[in-house]
Amino acid sequence: MFALGRVARVHARVHAWRVARARTTRARVVVRGARGDEDAKFGDSRSFEVVDANDASTTTEASSDRADVVKRSARTRSIGRRARGRGAGRRGVPERKEDDSSAAERRASGDAATSTFEGEKTKTKSKGVENSSFEASLRMNKALMACETVEELAAVVGGRASAMSDVNASTTYSRLAKFARGGRRAREEVVREMSRATWFKEVEARSIETMDKMQPRSAAQMAWACGHLSRSRLRDGDAFWDALERALERLGTKFKPQGVANVAWAYAKLEMRMPQGIRNAFETHLERNAQDYKPYELTITFWALTKHGDAVREDVAIALERTLDLTCCKPQELANVASAYARIRGLGSRDFLKALVQESFSRLGEFSDYELSMLLWGLSNAGSQLLDADALKMFGEVRRRTSSLTPHSVSLIAGAFATFNDGILKRFNDCDDDYVADSWCPSQFEESTREALRLTMADLESVFLNSIAESNIADLGFVIWAFARLSHRPSDEFVRRFEDEAVSKLDDCPPKHLANLMYGFSRLKLSGIRLFANATFCVWQNASEFTPIEIFTVCSALASENHDPGANVMVQLESTVLKSLDSLDSAALTEFLRVFAKLRYMLSPETFQAIARRAAATLDRYDSYRLSMTLWSHATLGVQPHDEVLERFMDEVRGTKKQFLKHNYGLALWSLAVLAAQPNASPGAERLMRAIVDLNDGVLTDSNGLPDKTLNGLYMARLIAVGRSFEDVILSATSAVVDDSERAWLDVKTQDPTTSNLQRAVADHLHDMGVGDFDVERAVEGGKMRPDIVFESRRLVIEVDGPHHYSVDADGVRRELGQTIVRNELLRSWGWKVCVVPYHEWSELIGDDEREEYLRAKLDASA
Repeated sequence: MFALGRVARVHARVHAWRVARARTTRARVVVRGARGDEDAKFGDSRSFEVVDANDASTTTEASSDRADVVKRSARTRSIGRRARGRGAGRRGVPERKEDDSSAAERRASGDAATSTFEGEKTKTKSKGVENSSFEASLRMNKALMACETVEELAAVVGGRASAMSDVNASTTYSRLAKFARGGRRAREEVVREMSRATWFKEVEARSIETMDKMQPRSAAQMAWACGHLSRSRLRDGDAFWDALERALERLGTKFKPQGVANVAWAYAKLEMRMPQGIRNAFETHLERNAQDYKPYELTITFWALTKHGDAVREDVAIALERTLDLTCCKPQELANVASAYARIRGLGSRDFLKALVQESFSRLGEFSDYELSMLLWGLSNAGSQLLDADALKMFGEVRRRTSSLTPHSVSLIAGAFATFNDGILKRFNDCDDDYVADSWCPSQFEESTREALRLTMADLESVFLNSIAESNIADLGFVIWAFARLSHRPSDEFVRRFEDEAVSKLDDCPPKHLANLMYGFSRLKLSGIRLFANATFCVWQNASEFTPIEIFTVCSALASENHDPGANVMVQLESTVLKSLDSLDSAALTEFLRVFAKLRYMLSPETFQAIARRAAATLDRYDSYRLSMTLWSHATLGVQPHDEVLERFMDEVRGTKKQFLKHNYGLALWSLAVLAAQPNASPGAERLMRAIVDLNDGVLTDSNGLPDKTLNGLYMARLIAVGRSFEDVILSATSAVVDDSERAWLDVKTQDPTTSNLQRAVADHLHDMGVGDFDVERAVEGGKMRPDIVFESRRLVIEVDGPHHYSVDADGVRRELGQTIVRNELLRSWGWKVCVVPYHEWSELIGDDEREEYLRAKLDASA
């Protein structure tokens, strides 16, 4: 009997082992299906910023999949050991026990749903209570985890969504996200199924109901899945995201570091701003627990928090810098940090940024092409300074791999070259047609470094041209912007193919990229008639979507190309800027006036008044450039500045001892002379003129560094001032440059004249009328002025004024520009009668008889 009993016990143990073996096999299937929760999904979570690029998560897919194989086998062996342990317990061997916290830690890289269920199962068993709802939920979760296709998932869920637990709902989303990671086509198929399937709508409705019970793991998994499924918040109300965000805010700091990273990544991936309550909780979590974060958790969270340019709290940045060991970071993690610091420039410490540059540049060869492009983009925008050795290393690494670079990587790398500053960029201000706030100035580099830059740019141009058909509109806009900033003029073949690609891809082009395209072509003086015509139409269609800075860039490009977009477009752009006027600083207000004046568009009186109020209220300074350019804009349009503007400028001048730059000083003198000479001049204009001259005593001691355009303006100011109350001020201020300014003025007036078709037409009609005692383009008053048509015996001049002499407003009303008004006043002050033939009046005349009658009336009125 004893022997038979022993045999029976042996058979029982064998049976238990076989059962355990079967469980292990099933567990292997569950584990295989569970990927996409913590470790695998975080492979994608570690993807970092691309400027308007597609999801680049494939950069980590391969490494994550390789890790899956190792971790699956390890988890399978662990499950087998537990199964054998249970069998051993029946043999009298003490069973190994684990508390809930150690079990959770052991399963940290496993599936959230499986972990939650196992924890609940342990708790239930310890109480000896059978929970039927839990068992049903567990069975459903196992069935969900075993699904390998969307169809299988639909079969499991169909008609049973109302019985789902919060974990079941989270697992369903996780499985869909897993399927969507099979490539673009797979993602499109999953998203299409979600949009039309009744079973998914039932799952989403059930998710909303169970969200208040959701635990941190499930909530993080749900948010992560939404990131992969492109399930962002709907514009017209979204109960799902309302419920999920309430759950995320409720759980707050209860998440583990990996959960924080997953949720933060999801918001960044979906281009959604994180609600302030969740953001505050996550920043607090990172600040207090930074030492518990792994490098990839820390870097992805920091990157995601800064995704939309929102600065983190200073103590969060301090915690990151104190905790993160850069030598332990992988290339992608270094690129994440660089990208984050680019968006919060000025917040991090310079020592940390310097260490980031040193560590990254010591390992440039380890970065993938994409990681390298993002690293350089981030470091350049973060304000990094490069020495010759660093620059040479960077150029050499880029040239080594140019043949493998994609158009997107080329655009980012070229953009990084164009953005590196603090020793590479030189800041300057002027009012010329080619005005640019920042321009590449590599003169501080050695010749060998400058040559390396030229060679690298030539290589980048070549590789971009070879694969230009693969580029998107963002790549095109960014690369031509970078070429312009670097003054790298591409070949004619490049320009031809580039314009073809750009025009073909302008449909639905975001404003930022449209502005980049127009800026690049105008700055490099490239022939782009088709581009500007099509781009202007796109601007007209989408004017309300542009930011003020994008509008200023577009207008500046249009002005440089002498391309008139038309009053309809300008009205829309004016209205768009006006909506955000209260957020503009003095630099933006200055640019607003400058670009509209360059296009000769007359802003409405209400807009001028609003600008004046904002100029008086803004706290940031008006430096010499902003002050002089604002005056120039008013003088160009022939509009008197409001008293609020003049008083604000008087305060600026009285409150500083810093003198103007020569160029800005000359611009201010011309502008104030034009404004003060007009019949409706404000007394404040002359007072401001005297205050500026007093401040800048000794600035114009010579003409060194002044372009002829500025000298021309100074001579015109002298001509205007004669016989006026401010004559002494202008003449004394410009006395040291009088000879050079007169030479520049006469040089322009004695150049070979260019006679327009309109001038010739008017002259021909005068001849036909028998009025022949006149000269065309003849200099008068010793060469100081050269009117279009001169009747010497009558002391009469006819000025045939084309579009460049007039502004136009929203109603199509044209007004003489400030310089045209002053020209006519000067001629009259010298004893000449002035007859003006505006182009818009002439164009409305029909037939020779009507034109001759028009001219005869003009001459009679001027007699």
